Amino acid sequence: MPLFKPDVKTYTINNSELTKKPWRTVISYAIFGFLWILFSDQLLALFVQDSVNYATMQTYKGWFYVTLTSCALFFLVKLDYRHILELDQKLLMQHQKLEAAYDESIALEEELKEKIGHLLDKQRFIDTVLDHSQVAIVIWNTEGIVIDANSYYLKLVGRELKELVGKRWLDFYVEESEKPMLEAMINALKKGHNINNIENKILREDGTVAHTLWNNSIVDGVEASGTYIASFGIDITKEREHELKAMSLAYEDPLTGLSNRIAFEKDIETYIAAGDDFALFYMDIDQFNALNDLHGHSYGDFFLKRLAEMLKKCCPDMQVYRWSGDDFILYKKYKFHSKDLNLLMEEDVEHIKSFIHKKWQLKEVSYTPTLSMSSVVFPQDGELLDVLFRNLDYALHEAKRRGRGSYVRFESSLHLAMEHRFHLETKMLTALSDDHFSLFYQPIYHLDSGAMEGAEVLIRWLSEPKVSVIEFIKIAEESGIILKLDEWVMRKSFEFLSRNQEAFGDLMLSINLSAQTIASTELITILKELVFHFQINTAQVKFEITEHSFLKDFEFANIQLNNLRDMGFSIALDDFGIQYSSLSYLAKLPFTHLKIDKSYIDRIVTNEKDRVIVQQVIQLAHSLGLSTVAEGIESEEQRLIASQMGCCFAQGYLFSKPLPEDLFLELI
Repeated sequence: MPLFKPDVKTYTINNSELTKKPWRTVISYAIFGFLWILFSDQLLALFVQDSVNYATMQTYKGWFYVTLTSCALFFLVKLDYRHILELDQKLLMQHQKLEAAYDESIALEEELKEKIGHLLDKQRFIDTVLDHSQVAIVIWNTEGIVIDANSYYLKLVGRELKELVGKRWLDFYVEESEKPMLEAMINALKKGHNINNIENKILREDGTVAHTLWNNSIVDGVEASGTYIASFGIDITKEREHELKAMSLAYEDPLTGLSNRIAFEKDIETYIAAGDDFALFYMDIDQFNALNDLHGHSYGDFFLKRLAEMLKKCCPDMQVYRWSGDDFILYKKYKFHSKDLNLLMEEDVEHIKSFIHKKWQLKEVSYTPTLSMSSVVFPQDGELLDVLFRNLDYALHEAKRRGRGSYVRFESSLHLAMEHRFHLETKMLTALSDDHFSLFYQPIYHLDSGAMEGAEVLIRWLSEPKVSVIEFIKIAEESGIILKLDEWVMRKSFEFLSRNQEAFGDLMLSINLSAQTIASTELITILKELVFHFQINTAQVKFEITEHSFLKDFEFANIQLNNLRDMGFSIALDDFGIQYSSLSYLAKLPFTHLKIDKSYIDRIVTNEKDRVIVQQVIQLAHSLGLSTVAEGIESEEQRLIASQMGCCFAQGYLFSKPLPEDLFLELI
């Protein structure tokens, strides 16, 4: 639209007047001419009668007419010319205005073209950004009809834009299970709400699923063309795949492929919430560490893999979990009444054992495992996972106590027994911190001379007379308290030597060390600190250990015992003959003494075979340079036979029962 518009009305009137003026002049001249012709001759004839003068006056009249009409024409033409000049000036001005308006319109047109060019550049830039964006962008109306989509979304779904535009994307790309939720989202968007962080699955053209996370906003159209929804989505498929993989690793045992402890806890919580009866079996491989220690962990792992396969094969109606190490838990849902349940569970246990309790060929190694097993039933034995597993552990502990290959169904009495054990453990720790334990000393004598050689230190819990030494020592070993108990005994024994050096003289003090203490890497450090603190003579201390102390890790035990010998301590092999009694140990380990177990001494008077065994043991020990000690001498006959066999030392009730410190000091 031009910015300048000329005055058409004024221009039209001026042109009309300009057209009329020549005619006005002509008409005026014609009228004057006609009037002159009509009246000039009559007027002249009226005043001039003479014909000669009349002819002359005619001439003058002609000249006058010419002169008068010339003046009139001059005047009229001058007026018209002036008017033409005015019109020409106005026309010039109008022309100048038109030229200015034209120039202005040209400038505006150029400016408009420039702005349009900028807008087009911006549009192309935006289109380029959107098409190269790593975010899926979809524009659709409130009915779900796709209006537009960027290249990333098209690539994501594997389709072309023409396949999408005009179609309801909800019907083509979303799993059926998610449609109700997305319909609700569309309804919320129609009400003007922004919907953010909505995750859904898009079905690609090839049938695979893309996980996407969307933010959705309402956008008003241009010039009231409608309301649209702009959806911005990111592809989180890889993240979800990684999560699934991590979830799989979190719930699956990497060695056996079985469900792991986390999966067990999750599943059992679900089963408990369902409220159906089920049973749990706890399975532990007896002395599995021996396989690892003797042949290496690769054989142990190989066996566990095959065991997992066997369990899945023999227990198709059970869910098998690897709890930890060589421990497995099995879940089974029974369909029978509780009166049949115990029998059914025992049959399942025997069925499992029939597959496991056999010779396994692990490459070149033959291995015959046994299983200790326990079981609980929900909800009879507990309504919470922690309670069920605690009771399962109680029952397994009892099965291990009964011996290899045992099975124990949880009973409430086991709970009471474990509570008693826990109570004793707590009291033992308190007794250690408060020095409520006491040391007793049982003298050891030379069989030849009858002189005292020394004494064995024995711990007593006098404040708990109903708790036997065997009971609390066993609990200490099973709970790990034995490490602290052994350290307490060593400290008190060294303190006794330090306080009574003059009275004790050159006598030997024998101290028992548990297998766990021998296996402790802190033993030598503790002993060095105690020796330095109490300034004792290590040659007066003899440590007694059992064969069990070096069966688990012979090499480390050998190092520990040699360290003890290097520090000046003597070492006695205690209870010889009641466990594995491998004679090779006597030659390989740095023993100085060998103690013959009381079970042999008890029968040397009445049993010829036992007497021969003891005789051979004593001779072997002497051949190896070891001093022998007979334990549990209770009769003169036993003392006499042991002496005749060449046994060096003896201890037992025949000589003295274990004495408290004051009575022992009186004795020496």
